[in-house]
Amino acid sequence: MASGAGGDRPKSDWSAPAERLGGLAVERTADDDDRGFGGAHCLTVDETERLVEGLEEFALEDVGSKKWMKQHANLEKLNQQAHASARDKHDEFVLEAFLTFDKLGALVYDLILVETWRERVYPLLEDLICGAEEEANRSRSMRCYFVLYHEATVVNLLECLCYHAHAVGAIKDASLDLTDYCARRLAALHSRCSRFREATPARDPTETPAEYATKLKNRTAREELAEQALQIEFTVSVGCVALVRMVVEHVGELTVSAVSRIVDKHDFLLSVVPLIEHPPWTRARIGPPGEDGSKGKRVWQKLNNGDWRDVPHDRLLDVTKLEAQAWFALYWLTMHPEVRKRYGFDAYRKQTLMRARRFVNDVLLDQIPVLAEMQRFMDELSIVQAPEPTAMSDRQCLMQQVAAFQECITRGADYAAIAKRQIDEIWTAASMHDDDLKALVDVYAGDDVLGADGDDAPGTLDLDKLSAELETEKENKPTPPPPPPPPPRPPLGQSRDQWPVWPHLKHSVPPPPPPRLAPPPPPPIELYEDPPPPPNELRFAP
Repeated sequence: MASGAGGDRPKSDWSAPAERLGGLAVERTADDDDRGFGGAHCLTVDETERLVEGLEEFALEDVGSKKWMKQHANLEKLNQQAHASARDKHDEFVLEAFLTFDKLGALVYDLILVETWRERVYPLLEDLICGAEEEANRSRSMRCYFVLYHEATVVNLLECLCYHAHAVGAIKDASLDLTDYCARRLAALHSRCSRFREATPARDPTETPAEYATKLKNRTAREELAEQALQIEFTVSVGCVALVRMVVEHVGELTVSAVSRIVDKHDFLLSVVPLIEHPPWTRARIGPPGEDGSKGKRVWQKLNNGDWRDVPHDRLLDVTKLEAQAWFALYWLTMHPEVRKRYGFDAYRKQTLMRARRFVNDVLLDQIPVLAEMQRFMDELSIVQAPEPTAMSDRQCLMQQVAAFQECITRGADYAAIAKRQIDEIWTAASMHDDDLKALVDVYAGDDVLGADGDDAPGTLDLDKLSAELETEKENKPTPPPPPPPPPRPPLGQSRDQWPVWPHLKHSVPPPPPPRLAPPPPPPIELYEDPPPPPNELRFAP
């Protein structure tokens, strides 16, 4: 629940007026508006503190309600502002607000809550959300999409905040739920890797724009929502790789129970190595067929900034951001002093780590030079005789701390009753004209979508008109006129005045330069027989 709502809000250094930075008075102009960077919804310091202070911990049956959707919009604004501040290297007052009001634990609770709803309650509501009525389908599907996308928003915000070590330490006991959640997402990357590779919102290169528009139009509500849910789950799972890297990098700030989760129970090292061997963010697809009807060539693609992009064969060894996050996670899992004090290498762990040794080559070290230390550690480990796994069973702990948020949400929960209650209170009365959905349109798309005054509802997308416009634009695309031919060169011996005039130039020959003026004569020099004596000097006659 929100804390400190009735009292005075704590004051901090970042709560000072925006016109004074570091004790220097700054004169603000129209070009210095805060909304000039980071998107359409950048917040001020006071707005950020008010939104963070108002974050609440909802119950499972309240997910998707109007109050919950309002908090989702606030978290999306905070996420945009946090990334804008980090990108522009400004004061990260979003992080400081979370630390001041101690809301990082509430952020982790919200993440566990929406994950539980997606896995336990959403399958019971899928038939109602994808019903028979077209207008109700659109409204329910849109609301359900925002609920599913909330998980990606929270993961993205945590990824930005956990870059700092003191933010990881401020999570406290909620780090157990966070490490358990990251372990489940890594397991999903392994088990559903083939399905994740097929999740692509982009158009197939073999399809024409008209065929792609027709395919989108003929999709049912169930198929569309299933594709979106799979894409969101893939985005969340990939984002957890970067979150694991940051948590492991600052593992010294975690509690003892959280470190035990990382090292012993989940063994993140054994989960990261398969991601390097078989990366889910790399795939091979068959390109369009040739003009003679031959089979298309194999095209390699890598996931970069959320999009699958073609990669030439000679650039396959270039490390992307996602690949670098996996390598950094493996580096800290092997080189961090806190992990090395607690992690014991047996024969199986040694064999698993050595599977990643063949990928550490000169091309990789040129791009990530810090991995040279890990390479040396692997070479030293290869000549060490590791014990068998059974010889280390006596070191396992028999008691573990329970993840509080997961236990609080799932203990005694009747998911069928929660689904029935949500049907009666939330999903049956869902409409496209709800105020919370209109507010979310403003958050994600900006004010331009709503028109000039912001009161008109956004128009629907006409796929038939879109396909016709694409085909017409492709057929009627004007060809640029050819450039004018250069004038012929004059024959030898012809004077410069006889050159032909270019048709697109006013003068073919530049005007002659102005005549040079003679320099003025120097001033006359006066000659003296004897220089005049100084005023104080006496001269005597010989």
